[in-house]
Amino acid sequence: ETERAMREINGHQKVWIIASRGDEYSAQSSETLGKIKPNEATVTIFDGSEHGTNLFQAQPTVIAKIVSFLLA
Repeated sequence: ETERAMREINGHQKVWIIASRGDEYSAQSSETLGKIKPNEATVTIFDGSEHGTNLFQAQPTVIAKIVSFLLA
């Protein structure tokens, strides 16, 4: 489902995919998804092993970066 959705993204849409390096499945999946639409997707892999919203505690700047991405 996610790969199909990535293929449907057009040039006016941007996607930021984040994961942590120690969450190997998510990090690998994120890299794979980013390669589907490299001009529309930005992939950021953080140090650590957190998954999902646990990244917010481990990477305190990630919330501000999300807001900046959404406002850009």
